[in-house]
Amino acid sequence: MKTIYPLLIFIFSFQAAYTQQNIEDFKKIVDTTGNQELKLRYLDSLIASSRDNIDDFVTYSEEYIGLAEEMKRYDDAVRKGVRVFYHINTLQNRNKDALTLIERLQQHESKLKDSFLIGSIYLKKGGAYYSNDFDKAVENYTKAIEKFGRKDSIFVADSYLFRGQSYSALGNYVQAVKDYEKASTYYEDRNDKEYAISTRQAIAVIYSINGFYDYAKRLRGENLEYSSRNKLYRSMMVSLVNQAFDYKKQERYKEQEEYLLRALELGSKHEKNNLFALVNINSSLANLYARLGDKEKVKTHLDSISAKMEGFNENPELWTHYLLSSSHYKRLIGKNREALQDMIKAHNKAKEWGDKDATLDIKRELPELYSLNNQPTRSYEAFREYSHLKDSLFNVQRTNSLLYFQTLYETERKEREIMEQESSIRMLKMENESKNRILILTISSLSLLFLIIYLYRNKVYLTRSKRLQESFSQQLLVSQEQERRRISKDLHDGLGQSLLLIKNKIVRSEDENTKTMVNNAIEEVRSISKALHPFQLEELGITKAIENVIYQLDESTDIFISSEIDDIQHTFSPEKEVNIFRIIQESVNNIIKHSQAHAAKLIIKKSKDLIKIVIKDNGKGFDFSEKYNDLTSLGLKTLKERTKFLDGNMRINSEKGKGTTIDFIIPIT
Repeated sequence: MKTIYPLLIFIFSFQAAYTQQNIEDFKKIVDTTGNQELKLRYLDSLIASSRDNIDDFVTYSEEYIGLAEEMKRYDDAVRKGVRVFYHINTLQNRNKDALTLIERLQQHESKLKDSFLIGSIYLKKGGAYYSNDFDKAVENYTKAIEKFGRKDSIFVADSYLFRGQSYSALGNYVQAVKDYEKASTYYEDRNDKEYAISTRQAIAVIYSINGFYDYAKRLRGENLEYSSRNKLYRSMMVSLVNQAFDYKKQERYKEQEEYLLRALELGSKHEKNNLFALVNINSSLANLYARLGDKEKVKTHLDSISAKMEGFNENPELWTHYLLSSSHYKRLIGKNREALQDMIKAHNKAKEWGDKDATLDIKRELPELYSLNNQPTRSYEAFREYSHLKDSLFNVQRTNSLLYFQTLYETERKEREIMEQESSIRMLKMENESKNRILILTISSLSLLFLIIYLYRNKVYLTRSKRLQESFSQQLLVSQEQERRRISKDLHDGLGQSLLLIKNKIVRSEDENTKTMVNNAIEEVRSISKALHPFQLEELGITKAIENVIYQLDESTDIFISSEIDDIQHTFSPEKEVNIFRIIQESVNNIIKHSQAHAAKLIIKKSKDLIKIVIKDNGKGFDFSEKYNDLTSLGLKTLKERTKFLDGNMRINSEKGKGTTIDFIIPIT
């Protein structure tokens, strides 16, 4: 173990020497180089190496900022300015210089893109004003809150915290409490429990300042529970000590003792290194026991902190408490002269500290100590000072309380007015929205009504057009049949008879060639006549006429045509019989012309209410939609029109290469 210490000393000495050598090298480069980029980089290295030397750290930082501005690297300049601000403003106590630096950097705000840097300018500027102009501090903290972005929530929380402190210093406690609550919410969202509880403690202090001890106690109870749950022992100690201080002001010394002892026990277990808190608690206990006249306990707590006070020479707060305790103890043991001397020292430390409550405690003790030391004039003067300060603090507290309630009332009144205005705005908005909805609904309803009327009229027009088209098609078919019948009759009765007379004359002349030609002409006229109008319907009836046409077609083609035909004689009117005959005739002719089939079949089945006609072949088939939409193909359309004339249905099942089946369903009426 003995050999380790020299080794550690050697290592630290070597490291210090090496660091010092680096600093000297960096300085030479900074002083000699003409390369601004290089100079800026080594200035940054000098800043990093000089953190323990405040003056050097500030000097190099200021030089870096100036060079960065010259190079128009404004982000780097502002970032360094934000970091060095605390050293200039607080550690060097150069408040004006710190403010001047921040205001200079603020001129580059429009060139910055990082919300953290922009917000930090106003955060630091608020800090510069905090010591001398709380109104401007509030103004800049407010701007900082506005400038920080979403990613800067921790700095937004700090801005609310510092603005709350500024409002508290201005006596605007209502706004201070609101800012503390907002800061606490931000800290909790970031799981920063220490700061979250510290803001709540600040709220409790505001309640205490204004004499609202019950509110403060309730809030501290919540803080203690929160701190205990999260093992925040330091925060628990602060809450306990602050509550003990409130009990002291209320002269509830038993409760004060209880809370101070709880704080001391907590600190002894979990905060042994927190000498500041332990010294503060022990000195407060010594003062309490001195007030209660318990010499032994006063001495016990004084002895526990006497040896530690040398480490707090620069802390007026602790020395105020310690000297006050010492004065109380010396008075208890009859050393009135030394007690007075310690109380005067405590008074000076309290002035340095600036705490009015501690000053009031001391001024309350001084008149009696002067009297015990046979200084009646000084005793009287001290009593006057005590009375004046007491009345002043009482008036301040009363004024603060009145201001608090007045501010609270004004705030609530304004909030109520705002709520009423917002309610009125919402009502107007709802009315406008309701009117707009009614207008939109009316327009939509009218539009829908017009659309329905238009669609209905269009449907009626289309239906009427369709009916007219169907009626025209059916009339056309009837007219066509009538015309065919007339032409057929004219051919048979006129041209046919003339050809027969010619034939008879030729027979007499025994001219065989001419006779043959005339016979052929007569047969052709008969064939055309039969095709134009099936007189066999009238002569044989529809069933025999269909059988006859199937037989003739079978005989005249290579396609084998079979049939299964029920008797449908006298089932339909002559006009319908003609259309049924034409449907079968045209369907079979289509098979012969287009199907390339080897066989075909006709089936006619009669039932009670309808007849079913099935015509099928084993030909090449076709695409129905393609054929039906072909303007040059009128066969299918004619079949469909004839079926409609019969009030029937036509169904075609055909695929290319798989033949065709046509079904006709015709009702019997």
